[in-house]
Amino acid sequence: MQAIAADIVKRPYTTFGMLALAILEPLAATSKDIMMRRMRSAWTKLHRWVYLAAAAAAVHYLLVVKSWPT
Repeated sequence: MQAIAADIVKRPYTTFGMLALAILEPLAATSKDIMMRRMRSAWTKLHRWVYLAAAAAAVHYLLVVKSWPT
Protein backbone atom coordinates (compact mmCIF):
# COMPACT_ATOMS: atom_id res chain seq x y z
CA MET A 1 0.00 0.00 0.00
CA GLN A 2 2.86 2.35 0.77
CA ALA A 3 4.38 1.67 -2.63
CA ILE A 4 1.12 2.66 -4.32
CA ALA A 5 0.87 5.85 -2.28
CA ALA A 6 4.48 6.71 -3.08
CA ASP A 7 3.85 6.10 -6.78
CA ILE A 8 0.80 8.37 -6.73
CA VAL A 9 2.79 11.16 -5.14
CA LYS A 10 5.71 10.63 -7.51
CA ARG A 11 3.58 10.35 -10.66
CA PRO A 12 0.29 12.26 -10.30
CA TYR A 13 -0.40 11.93 -14.03
CA THR A 14 -1.12 8.25 -13.38
CA THR A 15 -3.76 9.20 -10.83
CA PHE A 16 -5.54 11.56 -13.20
CA GLY A 17 -5.35 9.08 -16.07
CA MET A 18 -6.79 6.27 -13.98
CA LEU A 19 -9.50 8.57 -12.63
CA ALA A 20 -10.57 9.43 -16.17
CA LEU A 21 -10.53 5.76 -17.16
CA ALA A 22 -12.52 4.73 -14.09
CA ILE A 23 -15.18 7.32 -14.89
CA LEU A 24 -15.38 6.43 -18.59
CA GLU A 25 -15.82 2.68 -18.05
CA PRO A 26 -19.37 2.84 -16.60
CA LEU A 27 -20.26 5.47 -19.18
CA ALA A 28 -19.22 3.12 -21.97
CA ALA A 29 -21.12 0.24 -20.38
CA THR A 30 -24.34 2.25 -20.24
CA SER A 31 -24.19 3.89 -23.65
CA LYS A 32 -26.43 1.40 -25.44
CA ASP A 33 -30.07 2.30 -26.14
CA ILE A 34 -31.39 -0.46 -23.90
CA MET A 35 -29.46 0.92 -20.91
CA MET A 36 -30.77 4.41 -21.65
CA ARG A 37 -34.32 3.08 -21.47
CA ARG A 38 -33.70 1.04 -18.31
CA MET A 39 -31.95 3.79 -16.39
CA ARG A 40 -34.17 6.69 -17.51
CA SER A 41 -33.21 9.88 -15.64
CA ALA A 42 -30.34 8.16 -13.79
CA TRP A 43 -28.63 7.74 -17.18
CA THR A 44 -28.48 11.50 -17.65
CA LYS A 45 -27.09 12.03 -14.17
CA LEU A 46 -24.46 9.34 -14.71
CA HIS A 47 -23.40 10.70 -18.08
CA ARG A 48 -22.80 14.17 -16.67
CA TRP A 49 -19.64 12.65 -15.18
CA VAL A 50 -18.12 12.91 -18.65
CA TYR A 51 -17.19 16.50 -17.84
CA LEU A 52 -15.11 15.38 -14.87
CA ALA A 53 -13.51 12.66 -17.00
CA ALA A 54 -12.62 15.22 -19.68
CA ALA A 55 -11.06 17.52 -17.10
CA ALA A 56 -9.06 14.66 -15.57
CA ALA A 57 -7.89 13.59 -19.03
CA ALA A 58 -6.78 17.15 -19.82
CA VAL A 59 -4.84 17.41 -16.56
CA HIS A 60 -3.32 13.99 -17.26
CA TYR A 61 -2.18 15.15 -20.69
CA LEU A 62 -0.70 18.38 -19.37
CA LEU A 63 1.20 16.53 -16.67
CA VAL A 64 2.56 13.98 -19.15
CA VAL A 65 3.82 16.51 -21.72
CA LYS A 66 4.94 18.90 -18.95
CA SER A 67 4.00 21.97 -20.97
CA TRP A 68 1.01 23.96 -22.13
CA PRO A 69 0.38 23.25 -25.85
CA THR A 70 0.39 26.36 -28.01
